[in-house]
Amino acid sequence: MILANADQAIVPIEKLEHYCLSSSHVDGKHKSHLFSNLLGLESGDAERLQRIIAQAIQKYDAVYTKTTEHGKHYQVEFPMQGKRGEHIIRSLWIVRNSENFPRLVSCYIKREKRRL
Repeated sequence: MILANADQAIVPIEKLEHYCLSSSHVDGKHKSHLFSNLLGLESGDAERLQRIIAQAIQKYDAVYTKTTEHGKHYQVEFPMQGKRGEHIIRSLWIVRNSENFPRLVSCYIKREKRRL
């Protein structure tokens, strides 16, 4: 199921630039490291990543994860080709109780399961 009103999704550029792709953010620097090393994305690529995410949620299925007092949460995973092959991006979304469109909560490169 595609997220309802995915074409109206809010993907804040600031969240991508200053968190997910920021090598200096206390919590985001680990995500930034993977985005850089695996996909070649730096903080200056935030607008590109914003476009990719906005397009992906209109194409790939959303999975409901939970409901909180703030709204319903979903995740959308999609492939992205980078300098070190294809990787899965997991994007996390909320549809707030008072709204009818999704907002990006976070995104990161999904870790591959190690084979034994």
